[in-house]
Amino acid sequence: MSDSKRDYTNAAVGYISLANDKDVDAETAMELFNLGLACAIVSPASNRKSSILSIIYKDDRSKLSLYSDLLNKFATGMLIKPS
Repeated sequence: MSDSKRDYTNAAVGYISLANDKDVDAETAMELFNLGLACAIVSPASNRKSSILSIIYKDDRSKLSLYSDLLNKFATGMLIKPS
């Protein structure tokens, strides 16, 4: 996939597309969704990244995601400080 080539934006789109495939079971779809979200988070800043994060944020699965807190911070424009 694109993530091995560090093309995280396209990888995010690919994972989210697979997660939305009707032939994928719920558990696998959630794993793919989490991978898509992770790729979107680490992708370089761009309008496309903002669009992808917006689409992911509106998805009901985002609240169940491993990265829901981080996604919420991106969506609300909060500063993310290193711990």
